[in-house]
Amino acid sequence: MGVRAPGVGGIVAGFLAVQVGIITLDANGPFVDESLYIVAGLRVLEGHALADGYLTWFNGSPFVWPVMAAVGYEAGGLAGARLIAALCSAGTLLAFAKTAEQLFGTSVARWAAVAFAVNGLFMALAHFAVYDVVALTALAVSTWCVTHTPMGAGSGRRFPREASLWLAAGGVAFAGAVIAKYGHGLMAVPLLGLLVSAHGVERAGRALAVFLAVAGGILGAYFWLFLGAPIPASAAAYFRQTFGRSRGHIAVLELVFGIVPCTLAGIGAFVTWRSGQRLLAATRSGSWTARAACPRCRCAS
Repeated sequence: MGVRAPGVGGIVAGFLAVQVGIITLDANGPFVDESLYIVAGLRVLEGHALADGYLTWFNGSPFVWPVMAAVGYEAGGLAGARLIAALCSAGTLLAFAKTAEQLFGTSVARWAAVAFAVNGLFMALAHFAVYDVVALTALAVSTWCVTHTPMGAGSGRRFPREASLWLAAGGVAFAGAVIAKYGHGLMAVPLLGLLVSAHGVERAGRALAVFLAVAGGILGAYFWLFLGAPIPASAAAYFRQTFGRSRGHIAVLELVFGIVPCTLAGIGAFVTWRSGQRLLAATRSGSWTARAACPRCRCAS
């Protein structure tokens, strides 16, 4: 008899318990980014968001994660802010597992959840009180939503109302991910590929229209309202930063940290291609292309 992975709920609960233990036992001081977002959130709650100019240089909305971190900090100090991050990451793990279940079935979903839960990068990020956490949660929810519609529901001409609702929810979640961290906009490449793969080429036009209309409408309204431009200038400035390291050094670090997961993803894409799900395999390639273009989205891919 083969080894059976625990249920997804148990995996998520165990993951959250470990994160709470890390937060409780590893009571170190705040990292500079954590301090930045918490202070920014406190200033936003005091009504100083516009005066302090966060909209001009943050690579994400000061009204999303900074406010969440500030609420956690007010309730329980740094541990409270990190607990908010851990709860978001538990939601990320659950949405990730649900996406895997939609695509490959329950058994694969369980083992994928275990693998993601013990991934070193994700475990480190999960209790880190930074904006990447909530952006990743929203992105995971979006992938769950766009794959929720049954793949076999494409025989008729009528587009199911339920499918439209899930696609609209996916658009809202993706817009939330991008607003939380502007760099996550590049993850539209694999996400749209996943959408087409889930709904089929014949029905992809309507599915893409619903998703893009909702996500594009929300993002367009936000950027024009708060930034006065369709693309935030702060994101471009952020991606030009090298943080005191040469681009060659950054490229070497990307290779070191990415070679193992990239190899595993390549094997998975090959198996998926051989099983006949070629669009899904191409989506994995798109995910890693987006990852290469946006190193700071490493966990998202």
